[in-house]
Amino acid sequence: MLQILLEEEENIERIGKQVFFMLYILGMATFLSVRFFRFLEMAYVEYIDKKLFYTHLNVGLKKLQPHQQVILKRKFRFYQYLTPKQQSFFEHRVARFLREKEFVGKGLEVTDEMQVLVAATAVKMMFGLRDYRLQIIQTIFIYPEAYYSRLNDAYHKGEFNPQKNLLVFSWEDFKDGYQIDDDNINLAIHEIVHAIHFNFLSRRGKSASAGIFLNSHAELVSYLNNHPKVLEEMQSSGYFRAYGFTNDFELLAVIMENFIETPEMFKREFPHIYGLVKQMLNFHFKGY
Repeated sequence: MLQILLEEEENIERIGKQVFFMLYILGMATFLSVRFFRFLEMAYVEYIDKKLFYTHLNVGLKKLQPHQQVILKRKFRFYQYLTPKQQSFFEHRVARFLREKEFVGKGLEVTDEMQVLVAATAVKMMFGLRDYRLQIIQTIFIYPEAYYSRLNDAYHKGEFNPQKNLLVFSWEDFKDGYQIDDDNINLAIHEIVHAIHFNFLSRRGKSASAGIFLNSHAELVSYLNNHPKVLEEMQSSGYFRAYGFTNDFELLAVIMENFIETPEMFKREFPHIYGLVKQMLNFHFKGY
């Protein structure tokens, strides 16, 4: 009897080792496959074409609450133009953003509408890219109106602070950006573009999405440096805000505002720059 028990114990131990070995091999194969996929995709983006192998996965999609869906359907035009399948991907990303970021009201109560619209703006700007979670943003402050900043003793409408992983908005000015949707002034887009830019700078070499964004931006900067007449035309056209010509970061944010709000005019007036921005965001949606 004892001998039988010992043999059964040895069999169980042997089977356990075999199972562990098989799981180890499977885990290593999966790990190496993922690493190889990332390497292959990064190489493709860097040397062949600035396109992702895929953008969305149709598994494990999160749902918004019904009242949050209503906010998107009534208040967010970009969402309204998406196909039902694209809307499900959009909702998933908004839900992830809302779960991962902390919203803090400064002199007001942060409502569901505020949270959903801020999240939707961030998701919109990265909807063509797979790496969308904006890890560089942890907290979002919302003030009722322009607020005083001790950093430079001035009133601000909004800002992005990469050192504190902080995004800040005046809600009054956030709303103004959407009430007039063709004046090429949108506070939310402007500040979120800064956050996307810094976020991807920290993920260079780790993300194919970052590669597409940063390499396309480098193309844009190079093009403008090599075509000073185009830059002069941009400055004299009155189409782009003068503030955008302060530095490359501000120019990119202003260009993105124009791209989102008046794409047809942008494409007509500056087609090459429009194409680079579209490539940068992998933006292939209705109206663009």
